[in-house]
Amino acid sequence: MQPLLLILFCVVVLIEFLDRHRWVPHLLTWSPELLSIGALLLLLGSLLQRRQLDLAPAYPLLFILFISSVVAALLLNQVPAGAAFSGLRIYFKQLPLFLLPAVAVLARPALRQQLLLLLALALIQLPIALYQRFILSAGVLSGDAVRGTLLNSSGLSLFLIAVMALVYACYLHQHLSRWLCWTLLLLLFIPCTLNETKGSLLLLPIALLLPALTTPGQRWQQSLHVIAMGALLLAIFVPIYDHFMLPRSGHSIIDFFTMEGRLEGYLAPRLTGTAYAIGRIDALLLPFQLLANDLPRLLLGVGIGNVSESFLGDGFHGAWFAVYGGLIYAAMSNLLWEVGLFGTLLLLLLCLVIARDALHLSRRDDLWGALGRGWVAVTALFVVSLFYRNLLHDNAIWYLYWYFSGVVAAARWRLQPVHYFTGARSSHATPPVPQ
Repeated sequence: MQPLLLILFCVVVLIEFLDRHRWVPHLLTWSPELLSIGALLLLLGSLLQRRQLDLAPAYPLLFILFISSVVAALLLNQVPAGAAFSGLRIYFKQLPLFLLPAVAVLARPALRQQLLLLLALALIQLPIALYQRFILSAGVLSGDAVRGTLLNSSGLSLFLIAVMALVYACYLHQHLSRWLCWTLLLLLFIPCTLNETKGSLLLLPIALLLPALTTPGQRWQQSLHVIAMGALLLAIFVPIYDHFMLPRSGHSIIDFFTMEGRLEGYLAPRLTGTAYAIGRIDALLLPFQLLANDLPRLLLGVGIGNVSESFLGDGFHGAWFAVYGGLIYAAMSNLLWEVGLFGTLLLLLLCLVIARDALHLSRRDDLWGALGRGWVAVTALFVVSLFYRNLLHDNAIWYLYWYFSGVVAAARWRLQPVHYFTGARSSHATPPVPQ
């Protein structure tokens, strides 16, 4: 299992970059899906041997409800086969990776190896980002080209800030020294200052504060440490951001948030009347406005793949793509269109259960506790980002988040199998988390 996972980490983070520069055959962009099939085969083989999933009952229940709602929406909307197949790839490609840790016990050395590889993949973004900013796009005022090996600049920032949360959690569990922690955080944050991702100002406090606030008995001390660290990083971010932004727009990052109508025109121009264009908040409200009189579609959506762009080509797009496909800016908008209000709430509830498991796991003093503490913050980052960008099409974020969420869920269940809906401790016998 470990070789497949390590290869998957490298592939989902690097393959788009390699394909963009034509250093690998374009056919290799299918590697994540092929590795998912490999993970599925491993999952089925392990299930035949063990015949049990080391997961809280809440997870199978949520999966069954979500799959049932997806099938109902496909039947309700008579989604074309090509669009439905594309939707299956978008929404379920990560499921084998989530379930695999529930049937194959992950030893602590293997977890350490995975986290070190994740850190290495994050650190190599720095030289690539510097090259993209100062050589590849020298003289270009926009920082959009600074995306490291990921699909876009905002995805790069989310990936790096999520890794920062894990680094800080490892420091809190004394797996890293203070100076090594500060050095790694600085190296990981520099690319976020070069790509003009305004969301970094929101994501960074989440990444650092949540691990500190979940430290028993040391919340105030760690919070002061976070404030000092955050102030230093922001003192680096703001002048670098303004250095690239001012020549283009004449406004600083502070002006963006304080000038009257500036933020409103960016997020919700139609809602606020500042412009006719569709902003990010407008895109979230659009499914509610257009499906308000169609309760089944409002609840279940118009079907997976029916609004998204199909990876199979123009002839396989869903029936709703031509009109509304270009108006999806964030995953939350995509979810509301295709799986409806019910499916979206199930996904958010799933994230809540993952956060709960991570919080329980964080009480341990070992590497599992560090992962749990960091994953509370990463899950919060993931949920916030659902409203900001379309993570459904970002393999690096999507695969890595769901795999490590599966690791957290399985470890939590093996340590203390408690039924979430009844609160009763289960008699279900499972092996302990390996030390």
